[in-house]
Amino acid sequence: MSDFQYHRLASFSTLLLGTILNLIATGSNSWQGIEDGIYFGLWNVCFQIHSIKHWTCTAWEVLPDFIRSAQAFCIIGQMCYIVSAVLMLFSFFVRALQRSKVVLIVLSLLTFSAACLVSMTVVVMGVKGKDYIYSMKTDTELIFRYFLKGVVLSGLYEIGWSMIVAIVASLVTFIAFLVCFFEYRDITEEPRPTRV
Repeated sequence: MSDFQYHRLASFSTLLLGTILNLIATGSNSWQGIEDGIYFGLWNVCFQIHSIKHWTCTAWEVLPDFIRSAQAFCIIGQMCYIVSAVLMLFSFFVRALQRSKVVLIVLSLLTFSAACLVSMTVVVMGVKGKDYIYSMKTDTELIFRYFLKGVVLSGLYEIGWSMIVAIVASLVTFIAFLVCFFEYRDITEEPRPTRV
C-alpha cells in the first residue's frame, strides 16, 4: 500500500466513525435533561412518570428555536459527511482522483465543515438547552403542569450520553480533516517531475 492509500484509508475510517457517531447522537433522546424527570434530544422529549418509574417519549409539542437550529446544523453536517464519504470512495477507485489536489481540498473543506457543524450543534444544545432547562425549573406554572402529569422537575441538570457521543463525533471528524489536510500538504511538497 502506498502512502496515499494509508492516508485515504485513515481519513475514510475516521470519517466513517464520525458519521456513525453523529447518526447515533442525532437520533437519540438523551442530550440533556433533569435527573429522574425529563430528557430531550433533537426530535423527542422523554418524561419519567414518577409514581411508576416509567419513561415515555413524545415528539416536541412546541419546537424551541434552539432545537430547530440544532436540527439544521445536524442535517447539514450529515450531508457533508455523506458527500465527503462518496468522494473518498470514488477517489479509491478512480485513478484520476487519487492524487488530485482539488479533491483533497474539497475533502478537507467538507470534513472540516462536518466537524464544525457537529460542534455547533453541541454548543447550541449545551448553552441554550441548559438555559431552557433552568427556565423550566423556575416556571412555577410549568412545574405544576408537569406535576399533574406525574413528572417531577426538581432533579439536577444532567448532560446526557448523546451530547458526549456528539462531542466524540466532532473530535473524530476533526482528525479526519487533519489527515486529509496532511495528505494535501504531502502532495504539494512532492518534487515535480522534470522534463529531460
